[in-house]
Amino acid sequence: MYSDSYFLAHNQDEKEKAIRKQLVTLIEESGFLPVAENDAQFWEKNLFEQGILDSMAIVYWTELLHKEFSVELDMHMLVTELNTLEAIAQYIASQIKH
Repeated sequence: MYSDSYFLAHNQDEKEKAIRKQLVTLIEESGFLPVAENDAQFWEKNLFEQGILDSMAIVYWTELLHKEFSVELDMHMLVTELNTLEAIAQYIASQIKH
């Protein structure tokens, strides 16, 4: 794990902010897409419709997110429900216990 700052967050907003920051780091390191951390559209883009993630990348991301945040994700969830970075960040925040 790179950082456990999301475990130290005092409220849901702080936790989501720390998770977003960690997602940006993961994205930068993986080279999947250019990062625009403060751009709201960046967080709301459908990763599959935009061609950012494909079937090979989804396997990698499922494993990476599990390893980094210790949350259970399956590929179907990433395609159907968690297809934006915002949705992923919110899901992870909801799964992490203090």
